[in-house]
Amino acid sequence: TFSNENRVDSTIRDSGVANWDFTLSKNTPITERLNFEFKTEVFNLFNRTQFGDPNTQLGSQTFGVVSTTVGNPRLIQFAGRLTF
Repeated sequence: TFSNENRVDSTIRDSGVANWDFTLSKNTPITERLNFEFKTEVFNLFNRTQFGDPNTQLGSQTFGVVSTTVGNPRLIQFAGRLTF
């Protein structure tokens, strides 16, 4: 119910996400009506690891151990678009 939850409960609060996404785009006119756009997108630019939550099962041998990662590693995507 409302106001029964602890303010610093670790199951609710967690580390923030530290992903930086970056896009670089170049528009090149070929003729008056024909344009070419080249785009490079980088997701998680600095390749930071996002760790998962520690094991919270009391009595387990891995209690308190962080053994997972969350999210994706660095992803790079290239795209080309011809507009007429």
